[in-house]
Amino acid sequence: MAKVRLSAPTALKIALGCFVGLGLFIYQRYDQSVRSVTIEAAATDLERSTAALRALLAEAETSARGYALTGLNRYFDASTNAMADVAIQMGRLHESTSTDDQRRRLVELEGVVDAKVSGLRQLLDLRRTNQTDAVQALVAQQAGRAGDDRIALLAGAMVDDARSLTSTQLSRLQQMVDTTRWVMVGLFFFASSLLLFAVLRIRTELRRRLDAELALRTAYAQVEERVRQRTAELVTANSLLRESEDRYRQLVDQKDQALMERSDALAREQAARSDAELANRFRDRFLATVSHELRTPLNAIVGWTHLLRAGMMQDTSRALEAIDRNAALQARLIDDLLDVSRMEQGRFSLAPVVVDVRAIVDAAVAAAEPAARAKSVSIACDLDDDPVTVLGDQHRLQQAVANVLANAIKFSRPDGTVRVSVATNEGSARIEVQDAGEGIDAAFLPHVFQPFRQDTTRQARAGLGLGLAITRGIVERHQGAISVESGGRDRGTRFCLTLPLGSQSDLTVPDEDFRGREPPTAAGDLEAARGVLSSAADGDATRPLARGRRRRRARYQQPH
Repeated sequence: MAKVRLSAPTALKIALGCFVGLGLFIYQRYDQSVRSVTIEAAATDLERSTAALRALLAEAETSARGYALTGLNRYFDASTNAMADVAIQMGRLHESTSTDDQRRRLVELEGVVDAKVSGLRQLLDLRRTNQTDAVQALVAQQAGRAGDDRIALLAGAMVDDARSLTSTQLSRLQQMVDTTRWVMVGLFFFASSLLLFAVLRIRTELRRRLDAELALRTAYAQVEERVRQRTAELVTANSLLRESEDRYRQLVDQKDQALMERSDALAREQAARSDAELANRFRDRFLATVSHELRTPLNAIVGWTHLLRAGMMQDTSRALEAIDRNAALQARLIDDLLDVSRMEQGRFSLAPVVVDVRAIVDAAVAAAEPAARAKSVSIACDLDDDPVTVLGDQHRLQQAVANVLANAIKFSRPDGTVRVSVATNEGSARIEVQDAGEGIDAAFLPHVFQPFRQDTTRQARAGLGLGLAITRGIVERHQGAISVESGGRDRGTRFCLTLPLGSQSDLTVPDEDFRGREPPTAAGDLEAARGVLSSAADGDATRPLARGRRRRRARYQQPH
């Protein structure tokens, strides 16, 4: 059988548990003694309450008979007050009962008391109505005697039950006191023995640790001596290793240099590949967009031309208008592509003159009115009263303002308002175009003026995405600046064009930024209606096909 060793911490824990258990045991016995005292007090209260109840009933009966015989009100008041106190005393008896037998006897006692009080109230009522004969007959019968005996019997039984219960509880309490005394003595001696054992074990452990510490110090001194010997040997070997380390460091530096050069070459190669892939994606997207935008008006021109040649159009003016409109739109798209190409190649030239910015804005607004009316958008102008002159190319500046205005109309909601204002600020002309339309996401704001870039999170709209890029190029070649602000989706957009003020005295020989340019195309004033014209081109492309189908269907339905 294995020998069990009791450690000092375990002994301390067991001793602590014994003391805690002793405390809980004492508390339990204390609680039981408190309950016994409570039962004894309840028995005493019950005995006092029954005695008081009997005294009140006797007083009520005596006063009632005195009132019946004499008719004095003081007897009536005394009897009434005594009966009220009887009800209060019955409530106290209910609070003092604790066993089922006591409650059962109390219910029976309450019935007898109620009957007696009812008889006394009847006696008082008969005397108050001067029914003397009935009062004398009721008093002569001595009807309350049997009730008094029954009340005394029930009250005595309740008091006996309470005294018996108190005696039983006191007997149990005495037994608990005796048991508690021996348990306390036993637990105290057991816990004290454990504490003494723990102290002795701790003392033995301390002695063992002191001996181990002395042995450890001796071993430590021996180790220090051996360390000094080894240190002398290591100093010699360290000098040799240092030389080897220097040679190794040189080799590592050479290797790191080679790895860095290789990493730089790899990073350049990856960057070049990423640029090439991005260029390929933009090229494919650009080609697809250009092909679609150029094919839409071309399809309309071909369709209407086919209808004219087939003689299927009685009113040729409508077809000619559609062909002219789509030809102008296609010319506008080609002009935009050429403008972007000239800007990238540095061959975008201007013809500077002194122009009034207000006239430029008026012309752009007039050109944008058809597109605004088609979308039920109103244009509100706030122009400066005084002339606002700048030195620049009138047609190109009008093109820039028209591009911004067309963009505002395109992304405005129906029945919306586009606000245009012209003012001067610190030697510059300031043109602001503000709408309350779809707005621009903060992530797309840095790319608004990049060519061929469109916000993919918004509803797709026709166009190459060149208008704002051309506008920025025109404004920057006039030594101006353009900016855009938006609070986010569905919070509108505000474009601000800033141009330096100029006068006739500033007009000198043009420099490289103001060289002669080719005359504007016939579609130059149509930029403000690009979105509407593009959608109209789609309609023009589908109308000839629909008209041809109707003609063929009518021909097939003719009777043979």
